[in-house]
Amino acid sequence: MVAGEGGRADTSTQSPAKKKSRNTGPATPGLHGRAQGSILKAPTQHVFENKRIIFEASVILDGQNPYLQFAETIRGLVSNAQIVDPLFQIDPISSTSLRNPIKRTQDVQNNLTLLGEYVKINGNLGAFQKKKSGAGTGGGRKSKGKEEDRNPMIWFCFAASFDVGAQYLVDRMTHEWGRLGGWRLQVKSVYSFKTVTPIMCIKLWTETDYDTLIAEFKAILQETWDVERANLTQYGDKLALPEMGIVSLAHGSQVLRQWIGMCRTLGK
Repeated sequence: MVAGEGGRADTSTQSPAKKKSRNTGPATPGLHGRAQGSILKAPTQHVFENKRIIFEASVILDGQNPYLQFAETIRGLVSNAQIVDPLFQIDPISSTSLRNPIKRTQDVQNNLTLLGEYVKINGNLGAFQKKKSGAGTGGGRKSKGKEEDRNPMIWFCFAASFDVGAQYLVDRMTHEWGRLGGWRLQVKSVYSFKTVTPIMCIKLWTETDYDTLIAEFKAILQETWDVERANLTQYGDKLALPEMGIVSLAHGSQVLRQWIGMCRTLGK
């Protein structure tokens, strides 16, 4: 190295600066450039052995705040059910709902409007209010002394998905459910959240005498037949409803349409 003018070093004879070595190893996915392929797989959705099984239950609320106690009871239900089946979940009432199912106790909301997405509570505005005690036993006489108001009993339904057997799940939870104030917990016999109409139909079908059912159904079909018969010119006055059994009357509208079609053919 030779000093030049002004005391500066002559750099014409210096060795060229070495270039820093570059890492030629494979790039870390997601940090620099495009990854060659993702190492993560999309999670698969679990397929339950029992999907959207509808339960009906009831619970007595004896706390100072029955609304909060009810939400806490649902948390206890989820917690105990997941002891039996860790994948147990409460599904939204609507099968087309976009909300996620309740999979954790912290998913249970205290707000009943939010909780109502998953639990259908029976009753009106007074469902959570204490009830007045009725007359005492003993021939309808009122019992002596002042009676305390009864704590509210809440009836509700919910749909749940799980893998274990439904009855096995209920049997395992029975005693803890009772300790939480639960009164009933069972699979609903009619697969519906609203069961007034289905139950009435079932009672009508199973608890009514067949002769009564036949007479009622024939009276309904007779009204339709009387209207149609007026339009038949040739044979309308001579034809009557055919004799039908209970099975035929269960499909009465179809039988009546076939009968009217035959009569129209004869009337031409």
